[in-house]
Amino acid sequence: MKRMLILIVLFIVFTFPTFLFSKFKVSVIDIRAEDIVTVLGENKKQIIPRFAEVGCLENGQPCGMNAKQFTNNEIFEKTVFCVPTDIG
Repeated sequence: MKRMLILIVLFIVFTFPTFLFSKFKVSVIDIRAEDIVTVLGENKKQIIPRFAEVGCLENGQPCGMNAKQFTNNEIFEKTVFCVPTDIG
């Protein structure tokens, strides 16, 4: 029981600041590819993030257009939260 409590406290200590400070609200204005979108930040600056940890089919592969259409249906012209994982 004590061990579980320590693990929970460590999890909260190491993950809470990440969720608190790193996400920001953006509006999706374009779907460039299946896993790459163009978003408009709060300061009206365009950003081109790529989805992390997502394996998408490319346009030339079978069902590639279906993957892009799915992304389009789910987030195009919607406001979402962007959480940076790597800046490069």
